[in-house]
Amino acid sequence: MPPVKTVEQGMTLDPSQRLGLSACPPAEWLPRTILASQGRTWGTPLGTSDRTVAARVDAGRWIAECVCGHPSWVTPSDPRLWCTECENAAVSGRWLSVAFPDEATRLEAERVLSVRIPKDQFWFPDRETVADLMSENVGKLDLSPFEGW
Repeated sequence: MPPVKTVEQGMTLDPSQRLGLSACPPAEWLPRTILASQGRTWGTPLGTSDRTVAARVDAGRWIAECVCGHPSWVTPSDPRLWCTECENAAVSGRWLSVAFPDEATRLEAERVLSVRIPKDQFWFPDRETVADLMSENVGKLDLSPFEGW
């Protein structure tokens, strides 16, 4: 089954876009691409806010919601968020930090979620444990083809 995707793994980019973004940190990929498609320009945020938003898995993607409520694709390799909707206005245009679960927990949750199709891959780390995800899997898996083996 497909893994949970980060912004680096999931964005569909043509070769020229990928080359253009290759020198940029992954947190900039989504805003740069969206702004360019809208004819808007990117200005690197000046610093990082002390506000933190939580990462979660939504339909097979790691996302975090800006303080304005707009979701964005994120990555633990560069845990920052810049919102293309409000341009991080609530924090004077600075980066928002994104809090991910610790690496061992995140990787275990991704492994547990990987048996699901992407549209069924959801996880709210602040409300569910990996054990909860495992229990959900047992309830969702269709083992009928293997009955009687």
